[in-house]
Amino acid sequence: MDKRKVMVLLIAASMLAGCAEIIPDPPDNTVAPNAPDLEYVNGTYTVLYGVNNSTAPIVSIGNNSTWLEIQSINLNATHLSFVVDDNTVTFHNYSFGLKGYLNQSGYLWSDGYAPNMGNATLHTPDYPYDITVDYSIVYREWSGKE
Repeated sequence: MDKRKVMVLLIAASMLAGCAEIIPDPPDNTVAPNAPDLEYVNGTYTVLYGVNNSTAPIVSIGNNSTWLEIQSINLNATHLSFVVDDNTVTFHNYSFGLKGYLNQSGYLWSDGYAPNMGNATLHTPDYPYDITVDYSIVYREWSGKE
């Protein structure tokens, strides 16, 4: 190899050596060290068809001086039906999972930060039959003093 090729190779290698520093570090998914603890709300209720969800309880989280951060809202709905055939009753359980939503001043959301400060209530969908709902809400309340 002649000296020109070696010099070009040396300069190119030194220029490429800095490329690794341009690649950014992956984002840090950890929570702030002073973040409030997660809170959990679980429960079960039954919605009766034909009474406009009036049998669903009002599940409220948060208060007027905090900001809500929702991690997850899960609903598991179970509908029990039965069929009578020749003096035999056959029961059927139909269960399905749903992503739940919270309602705050008419705005529905399912994860992340609330649109406003204050409490929020669990949204109960309309069902065309009687149904039992198991719910689970995981959230944080930020006061602004963390």
